[in-house]
Parts: sequence; C-alpha cells; structure tokens
Amino acid sequence: MRLFVAVRPPTAVLESLAETLGREVDDRWHLTLAFLGEQPGPEAFRDPLADVAAHQPPLVLSLTGGQTFGGRVLSAAVTGDVPALQELALHVRDACRSAGADIEDRRFRPHLTLARGRGLSVPAALAAYQGPPWVVEGFDLVHSRLGRRAEHAVLNSFPLGGFRTQ
Repeated sequence: MRLFVAVRPPTAVLESLAETLGREVDDRWHLTLAFLGEQPGPEAFRDPLADVAAHQPPLVLSLTGGQTFGGRVLSAAVTGDVPALQELALHVRDACRSAGADIEDRRFRPHLTLARGRGLSVPAALAAYQGPPWVVEGFDLVHSRLGRRAEHAVLNSFPLGGFRTQ
C-alpha cells in the first residue's frame, strides 16, 4: 500500500488556482509532508500521527507564484507560516520513521505540484499568482494507487489540536 501524508488546501483555494491556470481543479492537488512509500498498511502510523497533530497549532498558508524543479516539475510556491509548516513536516517524518517507514532524508520544500513532464516553465499567469490565505487545520494519511491517472484515497484525517494565539 503506497502511502503519504499531506495537507490539502480547501476547495476555494484550489478553485482560485485552477481559474488562474485556466483549468479544472485536480482533486489530487496537495502539499506532501512525508512520502512513506510501500507499507503493509496504515495502522502503524495512526497513533504517531495523531500525537503529532494534537501538539501542532493551526497555521496560515497561501499559494503564490510558481517554480519548476529541473524543468520537469511545475508547482505553486507556498508562503505564510512556512517555518511552522516545515516544523510540522519534520515532526510528521520523525513520527513515521519511528513507526517503521524508511523516509528519504532530504530537505522539505513546500510546494503544490501542478504538472510533470519535460521542459516545463512557469506560465505568466502562475508567476503573478497570489492565492487567498487559508488556515491549515489538519493533515491526512493518503493511499495512492498508481495507474494511468493516480488515484488518492484519504485513509485518516488528523485535526491539529494546538491553539493559535494572535
């Protein structure tokens, strides 16, 4: 079972991005916190992820502009409480490692992947894009089924339990 942990922006945020790009919302759009790869099942990750979520306060993010990774991945950049998002990703990855996942030890670069291919560049509309802010109130454990079009199924949702002070 191929698993990952992700933050999914609200529908209104994704609709704003899709409208800017002149395309339909892709229900698979998300911010990956940790890719767990093939696992026997989700059970080992539920309690450690629930513990991480319980201690993390909500955070505010926005999608803004675009970027490419090596001309092969086009993505929307993330702004807002990025340090808090990076900390969340670190705790999620540590929890998943403690539960048995062999997670690559590479730098977390928050982004929302829009396309994969060769020779991709950032369209002007995306370069100028500034999306609406949203409050991240939780994250999901997701099962990814590969095929002609990958399918994602949320197995568990983990609401953030901390509180936000203004």
